[in-house]
Amino acid sequence: MKYSSIYESFKSECSTFGEVQELRIPKPEPGFKEHSDEMKAEYGKIYVKFSAFKDAHACLLGLCGRTFTGRIVIGSYVDEFDFQNGLL
Repeated sequence: MKYSSIYESFKSECSTFGEVQELRIPKPEPGFKEHSDEMKAEYGKIYVKFSAFKDAHACLLGLCGRTFTGRIVIGSYVDEFDFQNGLL
């Protein structure tokens, strides 16, 4: 599945729980498969910011344990300061 397709699909799914303000999917550098033993942990993660905490909570409860593009969704909260400043 291509990046844009994953982005749109996950954003659409998250939007069913509330207003998504921002969605980030870290992308690996070109040629990352050549160094698979050096794979960074953030690849495969998706960060979503909602306009209201209750929507984020509903999404977390609604998506955890489900499968998305062949991977099981595991969710948690991240610090808002870290999210805003790209410290993820």
